Amino acid sequence: EYSSFGFYINFIREKVSSVIYKFFPDWKAPFTEQILIGTRGELENEITETFQKSGMSHILAVSGMHMAVIVNLFEKFFGLFPFGKTKRNARSGFIIVFIIFYMALCGLGMSVLRSGLMLIFHYLSRIFFSGSKSIDNLGIAIAAVLLIDPLAACDIGFLMSVLSCLLISVFAPVLKTKTL
Repeated sequence: EYSSFGFYINFIREKVSSVIYKFFPDWKAPFTEQILIGTRGELENEITETFQKSGMSHILAVSGMHMAVIVNLFEKFFGLFPFGKTKRNARSGFIIVFIIFYMALCGLGMSVLRSGLMLIFHYLSRIFFSGSKSIDNLGIAIAAVLLIDPLAACDIGFLMSVLSCLLISVFAPVLKTKTL
């Protein structure tokens, strides 16, 4: 149906894909497409196997790392425009809308859902509070994901994603103070 949100997301996804294939030659196009919007299946088996053998296959899946880079670029872009007194809140609102759009564009996989929800809660806390801790955002994101899909608790990818975020949230501040 031409009026559904999914139709428009797929349309935009196809346009992004065609732009990627226009500007990136050979294997670089499906690689860029996969790490940017999560489209799978077009990347050569040899490249995929190389990433798997090196233990780096998680880089090929859109996840928190990708979301953070894309959202940070978007935030820097919006930082160029004056928003007046409510600059921070307006920018946070635009970024939340962008995150929701980007999550849909990437197909709402578990890693995208978890990282997107964490980022959304981060920006919501900027609007309504003075800020938040990443561990709090992780807890809220976990609860939201499990409300949406209770079987996510059995998904090894989701559990590994949560564990890695938990370890980063706990040990990053400790390591930061030890190295400074």
